[in-house]
Amino acid sequence: MRGLFRIRFRTFILIAMLVASMTLVACAGADGPAGSNGAPGKDGAAGPAGPAGPAGADGEDGKDGTNGSDGKDGADGDDGANGTDGKDGADGKDGADGKDGADGKDGADGKDGTTDVGGISVIGGQVEALETVDENGGSTWSAEVTIIGGGFDKGSVNIDSSASGVSGSATANSDGAFSITFTMKVTPEDLDVPITVTASAGSKLASTGFVVVNNEDNWVRAE
Repeated sequence: MRGLFRIRFRTFILIAMLVASMTLVACAGADGPAGSNGAPGKDGAAGPAGPAGPAGADGEDGKDGTNGSDGKDGADGDDGANGTDGKDGADGKDGADGKDGADGKDGADGKDGTTDVGGISVIGGQVEALETVDENGGSTWSAEVTIIGGGFDKGSVNIDSSASGVSGSATANSDGAFSITFTMKVTPEDLDVPITVTASAGSKLASTGFVVVNNEDNWVRAE
């Protein structure tokens, strides 16, 4: 009952306030004219300074200045230390062969030999190795050695040498001269080697030498 009474009491109060408000409005007069504007108020005091703003961006680089004048030449520096010696240069090429000298004068004639000394020589002083090919195509090499002599007694003269095939006997004529040819078998060891020949008859003795040379580059095919 008390709760219900309180609700009704509140409702009664609200209705009374509403009626009073309506009555106040009905009794109010018309609005008067608007008043003139008052004078502007004075400026208020300045507020505190705000915080500092962020730093501005860097400006663009300025243009390059003109080049300065060249400075004066510096004083001469001290002399540097001596460098190491350079290497020896390569040997120069051999020069061209000189011209042959003039022939010398003929020597004086030799003294006459004793009657006990004969003389011999091999024609040409050298002989050539010659090739012979048999019917089977095999090659052999030989040399024809012709010996002449003089100053010997008439009759037989013994011939000997350090080469195989150049030995035997010759017959001197009434003037004590002779000529004989031997066929020498040639081997590679015989080429360009001095070969001695001797001739003897009684008390007469003579000697000489000769060389066998190659007449073809391929002669060594002989076996």
